[in-house]
Amino acid sequence: MKEPVRVAFLFALLLIASSAYALIWEVDYTYYSDGTFTTSVGEQDFLCDGSETEYGSTSDWRVRNRTYCEDGQPAGHACQEFVNGSWNFVTCPPGV
Repeated sequence: MKEPVRVAFLFALLLIASSAYALIWEVDYTYYSDGTFTTSVGEQDFLCDGSETEYGSTSDWRVRNRTYCEDGQPAGHACQEFVNGSWNFVTCPPGV
């Protein structure tokens, strides 16, 4: 009788932990027309409440900004280029 309760408890704990992990950051991607990162063509935002917004189009160049959901503090800023099926970090141009 104790085994099903233990399994249910572990499942609930795992579910809570995975939900909390998913909401550590708000992530905003701004897509650009080329590697100069000067002309924005679209954006995708993954918000702390689990919702998503997007407009425009995607491209092979983007800036990723992360913000901690708990306190709104910046958690990272990076430029990326899509090459051979994956996003690679690249050096951001000055001012980006």
